[in-house]
Amino acid sequence: MKVLTNNLLSGVEREAVIEMRHALHREPELSNSEWKTQKRIIETLETFGLAEAKTFHKTGVYIDIQGLAAGPNRSIALRGDIDALPIQESRDDLSYKSQVPGVMHACGHDI
Repeated sequence: MKVLTNNLLSGVEREAVIEMRHALHREPELSNSEWKTQKRIIETLETFGLAEAKTFHKTGVYIDIQGLAAGPNRSIALRGDIDALPIQESRDDLSYKSQVPGVMHACGHDI
């Protein structure tokens, strides 16, 4: 098996991202009600020095980051859904199991 090493984030940054993911999973919010999620994303971006996040369509969040690359391969886009589904979490083995009855992140496209 090939092992990939992440050189983009420090250990502290990596742990912060993992904790954010677990926190979002513990406190899921349904579509157009992701107010805590939006706030947490903006606060996390700010801890990484990215203070220019903007909101759209009520609870959406985006940020433009100007890079230094030139040429045809200079752009990259990342997208992630932040809404949860009205489904009961059944994974009792997860330390970050949903704490909201009847609501969980179940789409499989968390980033």
